[in-house]
Amino acid sequence: MKRKLKIKTRVVLLAGLLLFSLSAAACMSEENINSGESEFVQENMPGELESLSKEEEELEESEADISEEAVPEKIMVSATLTAVGDNLIHDTLYNQALRRTGGERYDFLPVYENVVERIRNADIAVVNQETPMSKSKPPSNYPMFNCPTDMAAQLAELGFDVVNIANNHMLDQSAAGLGETIDLLRDTEGLTLTGAYLDSSEWNNIAVIEKNGIRFAFLGYTQSTNGIPLPAGKEGMIVFTSNETEIEHQITLAKEQADVVVVSVHWGVEYTHTPTNEQKELAGKLAAWGADIVIGHHPHVIQPYEWIDDSLVIYSLGNFVSAQNKPETMIGAMANIKIDMEKNSGEIRISEPEIVPMITHYDAGNYNVRLYSLEQYTQELAASHGVVVSHGKNFSMAFIRETLNEVYGYEF
Repeated sequence: MKRKLKIKTRVVLLAGLLLFSLSAAACMSEENINSGESEFVQENMPGELESLSKEEEELEESEADISEEAVPEKIMVSATLTAVGDNLIHDTLYNQALRRTGGERYDFLPVYENVVERIRNADIAVVNQETPMSKSKPPSNYPMFNCPTDMAAQLAELGFDVVNIANNHMLDQSAAGLGETIDLLRDTEGLTLTGAYLDSSEWNNIAVIEKNGIRFAFLGYTQSTNGIPLPAGKEGMIVFTSNETEIEHQITLAKEQADVVVVSVHWGVEYTHTPTNEQKELAGKLAAWGADIVIGHHPHVIQPYEWIDDSLVIYSLGNFVSAQNKPETMIGAMANIKIDMEKNSGEIRISEPEIVPMITHYDAGNYNVRLYSLEQYTQELAASHGVVVSHGKNFSMAFIRETLNEVYGYEF
């Protein structure tokens, strides 16, 4: 408003002075002009114009100052989010982890040593821990998983920051085992838990991490728990994808507390590369409610990603690690996503994800499970893979690249 007022004042002054000058000139007779009474025009007018010129300069300088103040300097900050698929711990994996230490404890770290730097390089790294970690129960395999509790501290050591446990196996060791898993992960330094609660009174406690000046909120939901129900009085431990009212409420709440809302969701049909209509419908709702990034799990194989308006939806990252025997389950993905934010406006820009294919490899007899990125993998390794040698399945570099190209629609 001040800027407009000053511009208007300048116009009025100019118009008034011009009118006054014309009136004075009209009233002067030729005699008055000849007798020297034109001094007003000859002497006073230049002074008035000079004064006006100075005022115009001052106004222009003032407007320039206002203009500079009105457009604050843009301050950009950035952070990278890395997400991986299902950390699916079969007996093959925990038995080899125990052998490494002569039976003293479970050492899972060598499984991930080829890709650990990629995890640690991220500002925030997210993993779906597919199997519960109940301290009161012994380790167990499919169909009722239980992972040794040593895994929790090792996830932090690998560089993971956020652990989602909303998945179909989260009740494999009952509600009590889920409660122990929640306590374990919450007590592990460096880890933030999402996807489960001790009761519904915690539903409004949104997991938020700030990195490089950007606040990230994390939520997790599952489509099912393999038909295992929660006991009476424990219904608040899980928010299912069917509870859309609560999901919308949580996303809205998260949006008030954070700049970026990240939702992990366990959905879809196993072993298919194509998202279901139900996945797509829910993805649209999550985006409409305010989710900025949706990370999908459960199919155990990779599925494509897409943009829904400004929201990035990755339908499935496949397995991070497992000892399954289907060739397609050996191909997972790591998604690296860059988030830029303008500090003054809070405007967010999410980049196209960098997809880094991950290959789970094991030798004959499912022995020595370990991870590779695609660039580290070779045809020689593929030919010696346990899915070929022990299970008689086709697995090759050509198969891997064809699968990736088919799902993502571009050449790897």
